[in-house]
Amino acid sequence: RARILRAGEAPPAVALPDLDRGEASLAQWRGEPVVLLFWGSWHPQCRLLLRERLAAWRDVDAAATTAVLPRVVLISRESAATLAAYREAHGDPWHFLVDEPGHVFDAYRVRGLPYLVQLDATGRIVRAGFAHEVIDALEAEVLPAPSQTDPPTGD
Repeated sequence: RARILRAGEAPPAVALPDLDRGEASLAQWRGEPVVLLFWGSWHPQCRLLLRERLAAWRDVDAAATTAVLPRVVLISRESAATLAAYREAHGDPWHFLVDEPGHVFDAYRVRGLPYLVQLDATGRIVRAGFAHEVIDALEAEVLPAPSQTDPPTGD
């Protein structure tokens, strides 16, 4: 029986088909932070998360932050054809991994969507949970703070 993921632990290994390059594994991204997003293209909250939250990450000026934006990896139980059609329609730059049998979903104990696992550059878990519960803390770490300008004085 799989156990709950805890901060500081090494996550279960991931080796899945990637829409772009055959197979992908967590080991290939060692040395950089990674966000695993378990999602479904059919799920309204998943689509909203991609369109409104993660899409903003593409527009971040790398010079405006000292943090390193994580690599975003989407893992879905949908077919490669369904994911390819979604990416083609929406132009998302993320890595799409196919877990049609659901083995990685099971190993990570994903019980609902969207589910997010944040890994640091050493490959250790920083946080894991439903995306709406952990995304604010993640963004506070990786996105630059909003600019604090003085309001106009009306002079």
